[in-house]
Amino acid sequence: MHLTLKFLGWIDKDLATKIKKLLEEIRFKQFEIEMDSIGVFSDRIIWLSAKNCEGLQREVDEKLQDLFEKENRFMGHLTIARIKQIDDKKEFRSRIKEIKIPKMKFEVKDFNLKESKLTRNGPIYSNLRVYDLEI
Repeated sequence: MHLTLKFLGWIDKDLATKIKKLLEEIRFKQFEIEMDSIGVFSDRIIWLSAKNCEGLQREVDEKLQDLFEKENRFMGHLTIARIKQIDDKKEFRSRIKEIKIPKMKFEVKDFNLKESKLTRNGPIYSNLRVYDLEI
């Protein structure tokens, strides 16, 4: 699982090098994210809310503003499942709404520049670079 601060799409090696250097400039303190609810995007993606990550997302946006458009509406979330087929969407949405998530907190000590490779079995993620946050 991961929290996407900014989706970059396909980038070449030269652009990846620039991005790595720009993200090195970020100075941000470690913090906690809080999760307490579950939701669905497009009847296919099940997610947990992630609150308190907006500050780091804005920092990433600022550093990359000359290369990418800023996010119009960021909603912190962790994707926990992708659904390939749903026979009864109304029932599915109803069942998701019934799920109660206990409040959870996690300490964030770093962020990553990730690469995803799409395969038949789903995406494979790897870290291109890990950036430590300040204590």
